Amino acid sequence: MTNPNKDEIDLYELAKEFWRKKLVAISITFSCLILGAGYASFVPPVFAISAQEKVMPYIPSNWYHCVDDTSVLDGTRCWAKRYLDPLINNLDPKWAVSDHGLVALQTSDPLPESEYAAELAQAALIAKRNILDRAEFELKLIKNLTGSESSLSDSIALQKLNSARVIAMIEAGTEPITFSQPIITKISPSINAILARSLIAGLLLSAAFIFIRYNIKSRNHMAPQ
Repeated sequence: MTNPNKDEIDLYELAKEFWRKKLVAISITFSCLILGAGYASFVPPVFAISAQEKVMPYIPSNWYHCVDDTSVLDGTRCWAKRYLDPLINNLDPKWAVSDHGLVALQTSDPLPESEYAAELAQAALIAKRNILDRAEFELKLIKNLTGSESSLSDSIALQKLNSARVIAMIEAGTEPITFSQPIITKISPSINAILARSLIAGLLLSAAFIFIRYNIKSRNHMAPQ
């Protein structure tokens, strides 16, 4: 007669089998950790370099002509988007600029932070010259088109005032756009994450190996002679 319980697993015996094979489990888990550590040591690291744009505290809201861009959250960011972001995007290697003014770059071979700071400062300097040229051009254009102060409409008068304010602030030493100190952060590979996955894989492999051996041994033991 066939034993109806022959396919049932004795959890107590299975636990004893795990205990007896604990050195096997430790060996498999340790081997997985070694493989994980070896993988992490051979994968090229990737670093992120990031810095935050800092825009002049007061910038006239009708001066930079990009308020139709709905992805821009405020006027000061819009100003940087018009004059600075194209310069940042054309740097080599290419930086990415978020709508919140965070500039970032990924590389496997980072330079010293001071070199990135100098590169961004040069871009900000070029943007400053462009901003100043634009303000001076608008003042000159308004003067040539209107002639007298009394003939200015309210909007043209405000535009003239804003352009003059920008020029005055820059000439007084206020930098229209600057950057925070670049920060270099290693983003991959994450050694801790790799080792954690290796540990889990080792434990699962150990459990599977011991369970399969126990199941085979149990079936062989219960097989009719």
